[in-house]
Amino acid sequence: MAGERIRYANSFDDPDLSGSMTATVMLTPASCGAELGIVQEGIPDAIPAE
Repeated sequence: MAGERIRYANSFDDPDLSGSMTATVMLTPASCGAELGIVQEGIPDAIPAE
């Protein structure tokens, strides 16, 4: 179904945050609306997981 997933990539201008980070947003039908899921990949080590 169209519009269930959005995927985008970001890169940082800061040289200490090299590479790119990808985020995927997923919408899944639920009994009372929609469920939202977000997965981020490639997060630089300088950014804490918390």
